[in-house]
Amino acid sequence: MTTVSLTSDYTLATHDTSSKMTFQDLTSGLKNLSSENTSSIHSLPVEVLSLIFNTAYISVQSNFDKDQQLALAVSQVSQHWRNIALHTPSLWSNILLRTAWNYELTEMCLFRSSLHPIYLCIFSDKEEYPSCGIELDFLQELIVPHLPRCRSIKFVSNYIRTDHSILRTLFLNSGSIFYPFLEDFYIECNVRHLQPHVERSVSPGNNAPKLRHFYLDGERLLPYTPPLKNVTTLHLANMKDILDVIRHCPLLETLWICDAYTGWVDDRDPYEHSSLRSLHIFGSDCVSKFLLYLVAPKLEDLVIPSVSFRDLTVLHSCTDVGSPRFPSLKSLALPLTVRDFSAALALAAHCFPTIETLILPYLRPRDFIEGFSQSIERTVFARLTSLAIREVDTKGEAAISELVLRRKLQGCPLRMIFVDGSSYQNSLLANLGTEVEIKEKDLWGDIWQAAGYMI
Repeated sequence: MTTVSLTSDYTLATHDTSSKMTFQDLTSGLKNLSSENTSSIHSLPVEVLSLIFNTAYISVQSNFDKDQQLALAVSQVSQHWRNIALHTPSLWSNILLRTAWNYELTEMCLFRSSLHPIYLCIFSDKEEYPSCGIELDFLQELIVPHLPRCRSIKFVSNYIRTDHSILRTLFLNSGSIFYPFLEDFYIECNVRHLQPHVERSVSPGNNAPKLRHFYLDGERLLPYTPPLKNVTTLHLANMKDILDVIRHCPLLETLWICDAYTGWVDDRDPYEHSSLRSLHIFGSDCVSKFLLYLVAPKLEDLVIPSVSFRDLTVLHSCTDVGSPRFPSLKSLALPLTVRDFSAALALAAHCFPTIETLILPYLRPRDFIEGFSQSIERTVFARLTSLAIREVDTKGEAAISELVLRRKLQGCPLRMIFVDGSSYQNSLLANLGTEVEIKEKDLWGDIWQAAGYMI
């Protein structure tokens, strides 16, 4: 399939949709066109201009960091394009405040977006604001009235003087504001000691019926959150109130926890999260305590890269082989510490006996084989049919071949091995023949990439 694009000499050309124009290509090209009165674009029919506008917008839309530059650029090309831009509220729906807030531009975009749902993104930084009072008045008068129109809200702050006051101005009344369009809510505040502290927990209402994705990074942020009743995906980092937050999410399906403080899991009674299916814990020394607290009968996917042998012993001592704690668990990502790899792998097999896919980011051949040989009376990971590994060398190939043969003799054969691209291209596992299918897919790389903004 081909689309129409603008080239540097202002003629029309076709290109494959797989090579999309960059942001710089489009904006610079369109602005140059607007300054060329002799350009042939001024003689093009309205229909052609409309086609160029639509295809250019579609071809670059996914590459934009949600801001106003596209709308500003296309409105300068020709009068017809300007009319289209001015009468298309969705083009002005990205409200971005960063690098010295532009009050006039923000006001213009809010006006031109009409009643269309907006995407609000605010970055607060020490070097950018001469007066905290000015920005707070601006937020109160111009931004707060438009909060009910937000489809997405993102607030990022690293400045101790402004972030708490801005949060109070924007979100202290979140519990009473109706958010009919809000789908994503994101607050990242790296300040550890906010004063004064507002004593208010998560709002119990249903004022955000479409809110599904929620990200909270920092302490004492709960008073500024909208109701979490309908949240299905939750990302929490650098906070102590994790249990309080997840208790307000009865529909929670996916939970990510990163850099949780020591002691964030206390001696509370176990709590059931009946809809939870995926759990990722990065950077915590309380993995076992949290898993003992959590009752999740539908949990299918577990990622615990920070777990250690010492941590797993806590869960192991409370796990009955005949009654798995997570009966539906199918996939486990387990980047264990090098020193205790084999012993911890055996503990994990005891704690999570139902898994079918094991994901390991690295492979120490000797410890790998020892881990699968720890138990004499039973097969380690008896239901295991898939193994995901990466960076396989010749020693790793030998270890995997031995494991494949061992499990075949035990009557629990492996069916699939996932490897990263470089391992697949080297064809190191070709000697396995038809015993097991080798598939190129870096499962651990996908997990790490998805968690990149958290860790």
